[in-house]
Amino acid sequence: MQYTNTKYTYRKDGVFYFSKQVPTHVRSYYSKQRVVLCLRTKSVSQGQQASKAILAKLADYWLKLRVKDLDVPASHLLNESLSLTAGMPTIEDALNLYLDIKGVRRSELFFRAAKRNVRDLTTALGVRSLDKYSTNDASKLREWLIKEQRVGTFSVGRVFASIKAITNFAINELDR
Repeated sequence: MQYTNTKYTYRKDGVFYFSKQVPTHVRSYYSKQRVVLCLRTKSVSQGQQASKAILAKLADYWLKLRVKDLDVPASHLLNESLSLTAGMPTIEDALNLYLDIKGVRRSELFFRAAKRNVRDLTTALGVRSLDKYSTNDASKLREWLIKEQRVGTFSVGRVFASIKAITNFAINELDR
């Protein structure tokens, strides 16, 4: 392995490779701490160009990940009953769409269960746009169902399955 003077590249058997450590603030998204890519060229100039292009794309992507993880400034001032990002529906919008389309010729039990599950979600976590619920929120909902509602773990699984079906249906139907 021969290191070159081109930043973030090295040569191995005459072929250039790109190598860059993943920044700590986005490491949770990666399975390894370093990005290593074969540039598939033996040319110094092509290696430099490819390295710069990959570095620019990675820097842009890492910035998006970092910004995505930030809390929204002044989020306490936002109206939570409205969709918060780019027309993404709220969980209640998703429920209405789900019941309107999937509820055709379904029993009353289907409607009651779906409404109850979404009501539990909004009671525990509030009404938000679909993209504003997180894995951490799922844990909070599970704990709330078990401790406050005294729901068994099997029933918790059914609640989550119902909410997942409603959410996925709305996302696929609205093509978001």
